[in-house]
Amino acid sequence: MTTTEFEHRLTAIEHELAELRSRVMIPPTSPNHWIEKIAGTFAAPDAKAAFDEAMRYGRQWRNAQRPKPHKRKASKK
Repeated sequence: MTTTEFEHRLTAIEHELAELRSRVMIPPTSPNHWIEKIAGTFAAPDAKAAFDEAMRYGRQWRNAQRPKPHKRKASKK
């Protein structure tokens, strides 16, 4: 590989890196930030029922994952 070819490849890589960095470095207040896109998704009245149902299923699943308490043996006196 000649020096000229190497310099062209390096320049291309630097441009790609700059583009990737610009994609990753989107500030949180930008309208393109993912949290801005989903904020208020469940605010509509018809979506509230779906949200409440999802929360109920999540609560049931978390409760099912908890270890069951051991039963105590009756003490003889």
